[in-house]
Amino acid sequence: MPCLDNRASLPYLDAILREVLRWYPPFPLGIPHATSNDDVYDGHFIPKGAMVMVNQWALSRDEDIFPNASRFDPIDGKLKSPFVNHFAFGHGRRICPGRLTHG
Repeated sequence: MPCLDNRASLPYLDAILREVLRWYPPFPLGIPHATSNDDVYDGHFIPKGAMVMVNQWALSRDEDIFPNASRFDPIDGKLKSPFVNHFAFGHGRRICPGRLTHG
């Protein structure tokens, strides 16, 4: 059975897994987070304790990063960032803890 040590020799499988997570993120609107401080983002005030969610569906459909974003394309749709930084695994402090061992 393949394991993480075999990842470098399985580029097509790696591309398919990345594309599946991009094409249909497991949590399309992410997981809710609460702000720890007051903040201003793009001219909008966000008070401390406000619930914020990342629209992962929109991130996965960004045509600037993923040309033909609605098309499943594991080869031409390769991620521009490392797999462990993929938005499907969370953001900020709450990113997947497995990233430290499966990078």
